[in-house]
Amino acid sequence: MNELVRPIVEAAERDPNVVGVMLKGSQAMGTAHEESDWDVVLVVFDGEPSQKKDGPLELITTTLTRLQKVPSWELPALAHSRVLLDKTGAIAAAIDAAGRPTRNELAEFYDSYLNDFYRSLKSWRRGRELGARIMCGRSLWWLGDFLIGLEGKRAPYTEAWGGRLGELEPLILEVARTADPRTQQELQRAVEQIATAHGFRDVYDAWDGDIDRVMGFRFE
Repeated sequence: MNELVRPIVEAAERDPNVVGVMLKGSQAMGTAHEESDWDVVLVVFDGEPSQKKDGPLELITTTLTRLQKVPSWELPALAHSRVLLDKTGAIAAAIDAAGRPTRNELAEFYDSYLNDFYRSLKSWRRGRELGARIMCGRSLWWLGDFLIGLEGKRAPYTEAWGGRLGELEPLILEVARTADPRTQQELQRAVEQIATAHGFRDVYDAWDGDIDRVMGFRFE
């Protein structure tokens, strides 16, 4: 255990108000570099949330109740956290729950990807390059959430996506680089097959032919 973290865990073991300690961020995920901070979360039964930074150590105090009800934007960080001390098992349970997206969430990710893909191609068709590129980039965010989620895991933050997107990763990277509408169409054909195989055809069908229409657009 890191020498910055060890005293916190040892003190937490003796404190009856502490549920446990967890590590989040790049240090927890194994993607840290020499300038990465140590983001340590002290989970307590009662107390006021706080955040203190001392050099590379950032100590965050939160309650168990709040940990169990984090807002959606915090779920990726929680899902990929690592338990250092868990006196009751409640921290591990919260991490496990955060790490498994529901079927409804996956459907929303896929639908959001389709929406931005649709808007990107319409923008290209109308000669609105800036809007097309922005919508393309955002579509890939939703797509990553969806594809990683199909494996039963919540996607981490995008900086850790490399190697997690399966056989489509090279094509996704090409779309990210160019936003080319023809390459977007190629990617969507592959995504549709994967989504259908996993039982999400209903999301596609709800577009009532609009996706088929933009798939038929021809670009020079």
